[in-house]
Amino acid sequence: MKAAVLIVGALIFLLPPSSSARAPRCDASVDKVRAEFEAFIKESRSCRVDADCGVAMASCPLPCGTVVARASIVKVEKLAADLVQGLDRSCKCKYKCGPPRDVACRDHVCVERLASQ
Repeated sequence: MKAAVLIVGALIFLLPPSSSARAPRCDASVDKVRAEFEAFIKESRSCRVDADCGVAMASCPLPCGTVVARASIVKVEKLAADLVQGLDRSCKCKYKCGPPRDVACRDHVCVERLASQ
């Protein structure tokens, strides 16, 4: 992948490679990893009270923090690590995670508590 150079007047900008320049196999691999992770966490969000909920951490390309049942955090984090480890090195990315989320149990499902709740 090559970076693009954009010259505007006397200013030169070095643009990073676009995501479309990434190999199609990467996009397919990342989509598959995300889909498998999402399917797993759908079954990992059951709760009765707010204290049943917590945040499982993962790395890119998966969400930094995913609200799940506390009892499932270790399994979710293990799956996330295994899925990311299985990606080709060129498919990996980096980003900074925000602060931990506040969680709640709503209708027996762990969710992120919004500021207005």
